[in-house]
Amino acid sequence: MLLLQLTKEAEAWLQKNGYTKSTIYHNFIRHWNKLRKTLGNDSEFSKRNTASYCMQLFGKNLMDEIPSSLSLKEYRISHALRSLAEFYESGSISGTSMSGSAIRQPLSEGSLAAIRTYMYHLDTLEYKEASKNYAYATLHAFLVSYPVETMRKDNILDFLNGLGVHTKITVNSMLKVIKRFLSFLYAQGIVPEDFSVCILSQKRRGGTELPSVYTPAEVAGLLRYIRTNGFNRSRNYAMILLIAVFGFRAKDIAGLTLENIDWDKGLIRVAQSKTSLAISHTLTDLTANALADYILNGRPASSDRHVFLKDDGSSLSPTSVSTMVATGFVNSGVIIGNRKHGSHSLRHSLASNMISQGEQLLVVSKVLGHSSVDTSRIYAKVDVNHLRLVELEVPTNE
Repeated sequence: MLLLQLTKEAEAWLQKNGYTKSTIYHNFIRHWNKLRKTLGNDSEFSKRNTASYCMQLFGKNLMDEIPSSLSLKEYRISHALRSLAEFYESGSISGTSMSGSAIRQPLSEGSLAAIRTYMYHLDTLEYKEASKNYAYATLHAFLVSYPVETMRKDNILDFLNGLGVHTKITVNSMLKVIKRFLSFLYAQGIVPEDFSVCILSQKRRGGTELPSVYTPAEVAGLLRYIRTNGFNRSRNYAMILLIAVFGFRAKDIAGLTLENIDWDKGLIRVAQSKTSLAISHTLTDLTANALADYILNGRPASSDRHVFLKDDGSSLSPTSVSTMVATGFVNSGVIIGNRKHGSHSLRHSLASNMISQGEQLLVVSKVLGHSSVDTSRIYAKVDVNHLRLVELEVPTNE
């Protein structure tokens, strides 16, 4: 059986048998995707090919090793590959529904000590029992995949990318718990870095709070970093450039389709997800070249018509888009301070820049697709003395 077909059928079986989308992604799909990327979607599945894959990456066949001898990372990969082999042979995967299974999986010594210390901290704050139970379950699931001893910023991004399968309310609840936990770990000296900055604040802004904006040098620094670092550089650069130049929302970027780009007329058209207003921008040379480079050279072959895709050919979630911006800011060396640093901060920076160049609020409102010019008035309050995006082209709105 072809590897692509096998993984799709195994995924469908897991869904049918009560495994949650998050569990399927973290425990199976992300490991199967790496196998497919290495061997090829059209390759035939076999234990021999899988063993060669393991030998290439780890110098040993994880499927033949005693589980207790493996590191946590190796064990999780081994479990995913064993499960795929089992499904290939029997059409099923042994075990019951994974609901609550994360709680039954052992943590590393450092992670166990950290979560116990944090739960004691919640006790001192007189958290309700239900809140503590939710925090424990959320953090346990997180630490099973990303132990305290080996935690990195890339781990946080990987975890956040998998949250797109949840509802917005669930994602916000989980992020609040994990952000507070990561901040606590840093304050206690348990981890060397404050990983909480990788997670956007979930607090709602009051109507009088000024938007977070970044200087031209800071935005240019972010773009330079994205263009030259990490995986999927051409995709991430094109996405973030579109946000910086046209002020698109993360949801609009995630929902952008190939039909939204009119190459003959040099236009990009979007029906905004938030306001349903249709807006059209003239592609600049910079944005057109970035889009063309990704679509022609970096975009995976897929029947999905969305412009920006994951490695497996499926569409991205808005959360993933905003997280890429936030992580890019953190890793680029830009001093964030107390400013927001998600995708919306680039939208704010564009608006402030346009006002600093003398554009009228009505023009700013039209470019950003605001349903009312009053929404744009907040940008007139921002100190914009140094907010001229000289390295970016101000968009022309058709």
